[in-house]
Amino acid sequence: MGKVRGNADLQSQATWMMSTEANAAKLYWTNTDLSEFPAVTGKIMAMNWGGKRDYATWFSAEPGAMLGIQLIPMGSYSTYLAGDTDRIKANLAQGAAGGYGVQFGEYMAQYLALADPAAARSELANLPAEIDNGTTKAYVMAYVFARADSSGS
Repeated sequence: MGKVRGNADLQSQATWMMSTEANAAKLYWTNTDLSEFPAVTGKIMAMNWGGKRDYATWFSAEPGAMLGIQLIPMGSYSTYLAGDTDRIKANLAQGAAGGYGVQFGEYMAQYLALADPAAARSELANLPAEIDNGTTKAYVMAYVFARADSSGS
């Protein structure tokens, strides 16, 4: 909005805020340092405050909920979650262990598209019949198909 309106101050603040959010998402939820918590396996941390970290949500005990809630929303700016294919695949091995036909499966397919667009395209057929009402199937498909894989397809 700041860029479109020619408002350099607003653009600068928005850039700072998005950078802070992106850093927090990677640091605290999708690439958490759990070295002080040896009993915790995996790298996804759904709840993180003070000295407490918990592999839980307030609404579901399903692994897909732990990862999916951290991915919402998956906008065009969510490419900040990309960059580390091994981390993404490890998070999905944990969060999407039961497949993509689960709650937040659409967000996990979009997340997969950041690491392996061809695999994400194939998972579109496996999404749940009802998806989160914060997105649409058309948007999820557009997001996934907008990611180019190394073969250029």
